[in-house]
This record gives sequence, C-alpha cells and structure tokens, in this order.
Amino acid sequence: MTLAGLLEDVPHTILQIGGGMSQDISNISIDSRKVEAGGLYICLLGLTVDGHKYIDDVVKAGVIAIVVEKYNEPTQETSPWSKNSGRIHPRPAGYDGRFQTQESFPPNVVIIQVENTRQAMAYIAANAYKRPAQKLKLIGVTGTNGKSTTTHFIEDILRDCGHKTGLIGTNGARVGDVPVDVPFATSTTPDPLELHKIFAIMLERGVKYVIMEVSSHALAFYKVEGLVFEVGVFTNLTQDHLDLHGTMDSYRLAKALLFAQSRFAVVNADDKSTPVMLAFHGSDPYITYGINNNAGLMALHIEYLADGISFDVLVDGDSTTSEPSRTESSRRLVVGEAGLSQVRHRRLRRGAPIIDAKYRLLRATGRRVSGYIPNRSKPGSYFDEVASNVSGKPLANRITINVKGRFNIYNSLAAIATCSHLGLTMKKVCAAKICGVPGRIQDVPNNLGVHVLVDYAHTPDGITNILSSVRDFTTGRVIIIFGCGGDRDATKRPLMGQIAGELADLCILTSDNPRTESPKKILAQIEEGLVPTGTSYKICENRHDAIVMGIEMLNSGDALIIAGKGHEDYQIIGTETRYFSDYETAQETLKRITRSKTPTRRH
Repeated sequence: MTLAGLLEDVPHTILQIGGGMSQDISNISIDSRKVEAGGLYICLLGLTVDGHKYIDDVVKAGVIAIVVEKYNEPTQETSPWSKNSGRIHPRPAGYDGRFQTQESFPPNVVIIQVENTRQAMAYIAANAYKRPAQKLKLIGVTGTNGKSTTTHFIEDILRDCGHKTGLIGTNGARVGDVPVDVPFATSTTPDPLELHKIFAIMLERGVKYVIMEVSSHALAFYKVEGLVFEVGVFTNLTQDHLDLHGTMDSYRLAKALLFAQSRFAVVNADDKSTPVMLAFHGSDPYITYGINNNAGLMALHIEYLADGISFDVLVDGDSTTSEPSRTESSRRLVVGEAGLSQVRHRRLRRGAPIIDAKYRLLRATGRRVSGYIPNRSKPGSYFDEVASNVSGKPLANRITINVKGRFNIYNSLAAIATCSHLGLTMKKVCAAKICGVPGRIQDVPNNLGVHVLVDYAHTPDGITNILSSVRDFTTGRVIIIFGCGGDRDATKRPLMGQIAGELADLCILTSDNPRTESPKKILAQIEEGLVPTGTSYKICENRHDAIVMGIEMLNSGDALIIAGKGHEDYQIIGTETRYFSDYETAQETLKRITRSKTPTRRH
C-alpha cells in the first residue's frame, strides 16, 4: 500500500516530503531493531524509551518514511497519566522533544508528524489491512477479573449455536480450535499492527464474531482506537495495575473507555464502578446482570454441584416494586424468540440522575411486561417487554455450567446477556454447553480424594473469589500457594497476604514471576499482611518445590489452590523466561504419590 493510503483519514503534517507520498510501503514497524528496507517506522514514546532516538538507525536500515509525534511540553496532566481521560501519555526519562523538533532530518525520507503516534498507529494498521474490523462483529470484554473466562463462555455459546468465531486474549488468538499464527508480545490485547493482521486473517477464514479481551493497558495506550464494538462487556473492577495507572480513578476511567466505543453494553449490576462505565456509554442501550442487586438478567436458585453450578436465569427481575413516574425516559426491549437484540428508543429525558444499575419488573401479564431499568448515562427509563412466555410466569431458564466458583455465575450471565443481544433465543443460549477454561479454577484429576486446582488469581479480589468458591465445596482444609509478580503493583502484596490469611487454613508463599525484584523482598511484603491474621504459613521460594510441598501435605477432603499463573507455562526470573507449568508440576506430583500408594502386584 502507498504511504498516502496508509495515512488515509489520519490527521498529519508533512515535515519533509522525501521520496513522496505515492511510494509503496513494504512493512511497518515500531521496533527499530526489526525495521526493513522500504518500510515505515513509527516512533513511539514508551514508559522508559523514546522511539525518536532511533531515527538515524532506522534510516541506515533503509526505511523510507517515519512517523513522529508532535512535541508537547510535559505537564502534570499529561505525564504520565491523563487524569481526566484514562489515557496514558508516557514521558520517558530525559524526554526533551529534541528528536521531534530537530530542524533537519535525514534526506530522502518522508517525515510525517502526528499529534499522537500511538493513536495514529491504530488507524495506520487498520488501513494497512483494508479495515477488516468493519466487516466483523466485535465483542470486547473488560474488567479486572473474568475477562478470559467470559470471552470463552461467549465463544462456547456462539459456536454451540452454529456461528464461526474468533477469539483473542490471554491464551492467544484462534479461529475455532485453529490458532492464528500471529504472535503478540503483550499478554492480553495485541498491539494494533498485530491486532488488525489477526482481524484480516479471521475475516479471510469466514469468521463473523470476534470475541476479545480488552485490557486497561490496551485502552489507555490506544490499541483499540477506532474500533466499534457490537457489544462491550464489563465484568468487575478491583485493585490491580496501579504501577501503570497510578490511582484507582485512572484505572477505572481506562476501563470505561471501551463503552464509548460500544453500540450495546452488558454491565455488572453488583459492581460499584458500573455507573462510570454507563456514563461513558452515553445514550446507547445496555442491559445489567447480577446476583445481589436487581438486574436485567439475574441468577436465582443457585445450586453448587460436584462438577459445576446450576441456576435459574431470570429475565424479568423483581416484581415487588411500584411503578415509576411516566416522566422518566423510555425504550422498548424485546425478549423471548427475538433475544434481547431489538431495542427501540421512544423518549429520552435528559438530566435524570445516575442511580444504581437495577432492573425492576413491575407487571407480568404473560403477554406484556412493563418495567423500569436505569438507561444510558442518565438512568431511569420505561420500556415494554414483549415476552414469548404466555403463562404469566417469570421468564426463567435453568442452566448448568460445567465449572465451579460463584464468580463464574457472573461470567456466564455476562455471556448469556451478550449472546441474547446478538439475536440468539434464551432457550438456545441456556441450552448451550459452557465449559471450563485452562488455568481458571482448573481441576488436576486424581484418585486421592483431594481437590488440586490451578487458577490465575493474582489480585486481591481474585484471591478472595477463588478461596470463597473452593470453600463452598471443600469438606477439609483449604490451602493456597501464591506469590506476587515482580516489577508490578507492590501495594496489593500485603492486601493479598491479609486476604489469604483470613480465608485459607494454610498459606504457602512462593515466587510468581519475580522478574528483576528480589523474591525475598516480595515475600516479605506479602507477610506484612499475612502475619497479623495469625494463620499458619510456610515460605518456599522455589515454585516447583512449593507445589510439591503443598500436595504432599494434603489429607482426604482437603483442597489445594495453586494461584497466580493459571495457564502460563513460564517463570520470569531476572530477565530470563524459563519454561514452567503449575498444572504439569501438580499432575506429575500427584501421579508420583499415586504410584507410591499403589500396592505392587506379586507375580
């Protein structure tokens, strides 16, 4: 594609014309070490490195065009966090802008200046692959916990109903069961150059729906800039990534950015950050889901089974509230055979106050249901719901999911609401098979009468959820093995120690990607919160040995949670990445113990 084609709809200034805008660009790179002759180099400002410093190097490598960022004097508002937007504008140490403002650039190279190179890169990447996302239905899931599981649940339902899907997230990218061979360095959401290449491949393979995890990093750094999501899903928000975002407010605002780009929102009625998500969503329609607060989709009559959970999915909410004034704004919501997809606006009174996200059933006649649901960023609306159920009973469907944990009820409700909005009937949605996700409350099979579970929990809320859930089905002790990642948010370490001490019977502290930090220092910070609880604990810095220790301590009826890494198959120690799998280590240890307890046959 020509340079002019790549820059279509991208506001820019040509600082130097070089070989001209009609030149064909052979490749695009943001890494000066990977540029190729005939390519375009985009200078990014990183947290520690200024890509503009490598202009001379990339010119020597043969690039014919460079995109630079307009120099803006660092201020408290823009460095490194934009407090009012959730965006991150890095200003690496020593940043002075001289590479962006130099009077002369290398000759014969086109120099393009933009306001923000990260933002521009998203549009350049889309143009490079002929904007494939516009031909796909995108479903974005954001939140502190539950992103991977919710995306997998949505995929399970859509595939079970015959749709071809693409999945992008922590476990990589794939179409159905076939991986997409586009590796990406970031852990959750690919950079734009990789992301749009993945979209193009998925479109070529006949995908209709792309379900993707959208991290706060991706939103703050413009990775999904320009995309329009058919559905944006909010799972929850608790403390994490404060090493990057600085404050919970900035972290919350970053998450909320997804909903400014979503046509329809599916949000958690039981999470206190939901009003912020809806404020960003503006006047577009949405539905809530939950367990504790009234919601558009609720789970009732929950039953914890040996290998999963069964519950009723209620679409009509609480029938005990009184009818609100008809001066409120209104919309029509069609359910039943039409799913939750047909939303027709009737009246909108602006200026209504934001209140807790709730859905309240007022009358159920069997043919027409009038109800009250806070709507848009100005909640408070009327709607008429045309139901397929003519018996006059609440619209409830029983569903069984083959995964454990109360938190997975929330994840499944989010998936059900999403798929219903996409036009699937509740009957089909609730009949679909929802399976477990590797590394998420994943059982390691054994015949020793113990529960051994591998889980990705690595936040205070994650530790709370996994311990509470495992306690529900455990008759003996609950033991947890965990640590905290190095070079990441240190403020959560004592809090995780405190929570583990309060909810577990025994804690084993170990390493979890210590990176360049001292493992002993990290473990000491966890101890600060753990010790005051008085719960017994052990320290075993070597993660392999800690897992072996934990399994060998189990008695019949006990449960061991190996938390923090989940599906990951590596440990980062210093700057070295080493192969390591919690699941495989536990599996091998259980097999060894089983063999040692099996009587030898005499011949």
